[in-house]
Amino acid sequence: MFITRTEYRDELVNYLKDNGIETLIHYLIPIHLQKAYKDFGYKAGDFSVAEIISKTVLSLPLWYEMSDDEINYVISVLNKW
Repeated sequence: MFITRTEYRDELVNYLKDNGIETLIHYLIPIHLQKAYKDFGYKAGDFSVAEIISKTVLSLPLWYEMSDDEINYVISVLNKW
């Protein structure tokens, strides 16, 4: 995975999608706010850094057999952003 952060994540995700580049968002909901951990009693604000990160990170495409052309395309589109 190649993880990056931006305050404009949703806009960047849409921009990349419009240019044929798939991204992923892991842990859209911080772990302490997920249903499975409800019994611990955590609330929004208890882990503010985790909450900020959950709203700003995204995974850019990266895999073993990614060609140089594909890599350069992603770089080019990101640089235009």
